[in-house]
Amino acid sequence: ERLISLRLTHSVMALGQMHPINYYETINYNLQRGRILNKRDIFRNGYLKVFSRYSRTFVHENYDLTGTTEEWLKEGTEAKQSNFPNWNIVPEGILIAFEDYQIGSHSFGQLELIIPYSELSAVLKPNAATGKFVNL
Repeated sequence: ERLISLRLTHSVMALGQMHPINYYETINYNLQRGRILNKRDIFRNGYLKVFSRYSRTFVHENYDLTGTTEEWLKEGTEAKQSNFPNWNIVPEGILIAFEDYQIGSHSFGQLELIIPYSELSAVLKPNAATGKFVNL
């Protein structure tokens, strides 16, 4: 009732491509304030380090990295804003969606993961998005 979080998927298929490339657009909107929420509204300094560390650990623990290189994963999850533009607020935490080819080849797929609120407690601004974060 206070927040809407959307992820739009766009697909591009250029002449000569063997497969389409999908990319995302995410929107987190505070209905009470009538405005889009940005990262500064939700997170404290250091959130990119948490995103990076959690993402790398999650991928190593849950995926077979055959066909991709450690360097590809390292670069695609480095703690910089350009690696984490696609995030949504969901009941369990922050949903992160990686772009095609960001952390591996097209055959690896477009990984998504949820960083639980318990992992984000040090970098979340309390009451920033909804007036009350659940699960902190």
